[in-house]
Amino acid sequence: MPPHLCRSFLLVLAACGAEPAPMPPTTVDTPAATTSAAPAVPAATTLPAATLADDLLQGKASATTHEQAAASVAATALEVLRQAAAGDDRMRARAPQVLRGLGPDALPTVSDRLGNGSVTERRLAALTLLQWSDELHRQGLAAQVTDALGAAVDDPAADAAVRAAAEHALRRVRGDTSALDQSRADHDAALRRDQ
Repeated sequence: MPPHLCRSFLLVLAACGAEPAPMPPTTVDTPAATTSAAPAVPAATTLPAATLADDLLQGKASATTHEQAAASVAATALEVLRQAAAGDDRMRARAPQVLRGLGPDALPTVSDRLGNGSVTERRLAALTLLQWSDELHRQGLAAQVTDALGAAVDDPAADAAVRAAAEHALRRVRGDTSALDQSRADHDAALRRDQ
């Protein structure tokens, strides 16, 4: 295909929203030297953190959404907590999973919201850290959250659900499974009695 038709075809594809394959460089012979010109590729637009958070919470995130969320974890984590707190029960239920999916870089934001967020944000942050606590202990990341969890446990103004979740998360993050072990033992004893 002649180069001028190839460029026209690529422009038509770009106008339709399709991603064209990069065009090979063309060479132009000039009397002084041979130069190579690369085609202009449009830059990908960066989505705002609010859009990234919404897509993640709605479960309709693309690979681009995940890449951009990974590039701005703190802002995305904050938006996930804000939108989940203002959203419905389905969004609140997905928030801990979404925040864990952002990885350990989300921990400072989650820890901050545990101490400084709205009541619902604090509940979501505590629940996220509770669900994430065993993994944080195994990966040696407990130190990043123990101060925030300890402060939430000792905060008399904190919501009772926040304090309870923070207390359980703190135990699990430290590797203390005694309460869980006792609960399992009680459950097993009850099952034996019922047989």
